[in-house]
Amino acid sequence: MQKILHTGGTGFFSLTWSLDTEEKFKNFLIVNTKRNNLLKNSFLFSLRSKKKLNSFIKKINPDYIFHTAALTDVDMCQKKFFLSKKINFNLTKTICNLCKKNGIKLVFISTDQIFNTKNKRIKETEVASPVNTYSLHKFQSENYILNNLKNYLIIRTNFFGYAPIFRKSFLNFVKLSLEGKKKVYLYRNIKHTPISLHFLNKCILKLLLKNFVGIINISSNEIVSKYSFGLMIAKIFKLNNKYIFRTIFQKNNNIAARPLNMSLSNSKLKKVLRIKIPSINTQLREIFNNLKKNYYKKILRIK
Repeated sequence: MQKILHTGGTGFFSLTWSLDTEEKFKNFLIVNTKRNNLLKNSFLFSLRSKKKLNSFIKKINPDYIFHTAALTDVDMCQKKFFLSKKINFNLTKTICNLCKKNGIKLVFISTDQIFNTKNKRIKETEVASPVNTYSLHKFQSENYILNNLKNYLIIRTNFFGYAPIFRKSFLNFVKLSLEGKKKVYLYRNIKHTPISLHFLNKCILKLLLKNFVGIINISSNEIVSKYSFGLMIAKIFKLNNKYIFRTIFQKNNNIAARPLNMSLSNSKLKKVLRIKIPSINTQLREIFNNLKKNYYKKILRIK
């Protein structure tokens, strides 16, 4: 059985991946903060120690490193530039160098935020134009990997899924707010192409089997606003959407700039994998059904 080392061991990407692939891979999760009820093969230590990290990699001898550890709070990154650089760029350099040294394939989860274009669908060849600190450091990480590693997979995406309560998740935020009858204000002028973690995982599995090397977008067919996506969540989870209100994103001094269009083209993905991409509603329904079947019990108990 092949082994994967995850740098973001309590991120809901790595947690969901571990659930989806537990019979296919042996997953090792590095955890930065002490938590209760962690998944099997979770290890608590700081990624800041290059020596300890290198020693751990040699001990585990993984076939892949999934680098997902990041500071994803866009406004926090804007306020704390050097903290963002330390976590979102310098750490990537360290992981990349260790992959090169140990002959390990790197899978890097990037973002759809590195572009600021009016093009309806953004292809992998589009020239990046980061508008905030978070996207700048993600883009710099991509470039470092491209220039220093031969065996890598860079995935640009915007995923959704069910997460532990301590993790930020758009789906959780909308669902829990509506269940608590709290007003939710969602942007109608920010467009994106979100994909469920379950389908994202299926695509990554197929790309690994093909030994694909390069950058690829993994996204839905539909372009939706944050507001429209919120209404879809309410419908599938059978919640009252009267608490969802439209608003417009406007830049001010208290929040970081956001690209208004983050709609990724999935034409390359379809060509490489010859895969049919389900509708967003179908993907949401899978999560809803999984929740009813208590599929996420192992990750929801983590506190």
